[in-house]
Amino acid sequence: MYSSSIFTKVSKIARSLDTGINRRLAPHGIYESQWVMLNAIHDLGPTTVTNLSNALIIKPPTVTKTINRLEKLGYVKRVAGKNKKEREIALTDLSREKLGFWNGLVKHYHESLLQSYSAEELRQLESLVDRFLLKAEELEDVTKEKDQYSNQN
Repeated sequence: MYSSSIFTKVSKIARSLDTGINRRLAPHGIYESQWVMLNAIHDLGPTTVTNLSNALIIKPPTVTKTINRLEKLGYVKRVAGKNKKEREIALTDLSREKLGFWNGLVKHYHESLLQSYSAEELRQLESLVDRFLLKAEELEDVTKEKDQYSNQN
């Protein structure tokens, strides 16, 4: 059964989460999109713009713009990659020091959001979100394949 209100609410949730995280991080000189990217680099290790773009489902020019800003702030550096043609992005000591603090702020916010739900409700929510995301990714993959096929003809 189709209900556009579900999609409107999902979009509102995403915007509200971004705003809530930004309110906690901005006083410390960083924003949600930058924090997400720093955590991805932390998890992936030194990586390329392409890998970050794929991991975060963000267009490469947006990743590059954010990386340039993070580099100016002293949070990332470009290092020689495995492929000599392509440089990789790595965390600096400064970002490693601050990431734990920033993650703590976000964790506290997340815990505040979830505190009124039972463990069972949280399991159900996570299961539904996982299924929703999986389906969205499947449809995105099909769309990419169709686009690639169309571009070849």
